[in-house]
Amino acid sequence: MITQFVINLIIAAVWMLLQETLSWESFAVGYVIGWLVLFFSVRRFGASLYTKPVVAFLRLSVVFVVEVVKSSVRVAYLVLHPRLPVSPGLITVPLDVESDEGITMFAGMISMTPGSLSVDVSDDRKYLYVHALEADDPEAAATEFKDVFERRIMEVYK
Repeated sequence: MITQFVINLIIAAVWMLLQETLSWESFAVGYVIGWLVLFFSVRRFGASLYTKPVVAFLRLSVVFVVEVVKSSVRVAYLVLHPRLPVSPGLITVPLDVESDEGITMFAGMISMTPGSLSVDVSDDRKYLYVHALEADDPEAAATEFKDVFERRIMEVYK
């Protein structure tokens, strides 16, 4: 996938250098031309184009920002509430993602989301232990972590 992106950049740079003036507009046109060349070339060999993981990463980034904002508001509410209605606990999240990069990204996103912190990964790399500010229903919390982050991370690393 990375090599396709590099090839696309090279085609864009060559296109820009063949123009009368060097400008970002000619680079953009060359990038589109390179993308079209790759699109038709890759389809011929039955492979997938590098843009699918890029789009999946962009979707994951948007979801992450939304979750950080939602969690920030929720934690602020809990902290400012007169009775401090928290029920902290340790949640065991079963892992479907297998790559080191995917596990690290999953644990990092959980840790950067207010109200939760990745504590450890089991030795067999099948479970992630997460400390959560609200752990009334550990199974529901684990399912939410998997639905929100892990599923999208697996789309990026396909």
